[in-house]
Amino acid sequence: MESRGLPSGSSLEKKLKRREILEKKKAIDQLIKAAYAQNDHLDSFPPFRHFQRNGVCVHLESGRGDKLSSSEKHYIQNLLKVISPSLNLFICSFLRVPVQLYVL
Repeated sequence: MESRGLPSGSSLEKKLKRREILEKKKAIDQLIKAAYAQNDHLDSFPPFRHFQRNGVCVHLESGRGDKLSSSEKHYIQNLLKVISPSLNLFICSFLRVPVQLYVL
């Protein structure tokens, strides 16, 4: 028989599981805060900031979506609708997973 002051086995397991979940959540929250604090995510990938391939010259700049004008947001949404099926096929073939088309 257990004494009143000691938790039962299942109660102790629940507390340990809860503590583990809270520790994982705290770690994820810290990662999100660190990513949010980073001003320019492209700094980690300098080769991708400027490149020219197959006659296409690309220069990428970092920014935030809330700084875009309404017309720029609509342009990006329409562009994603157009290229989404092609991108989906490319990613699925690259990862060798079954193709599922998603409509934005």
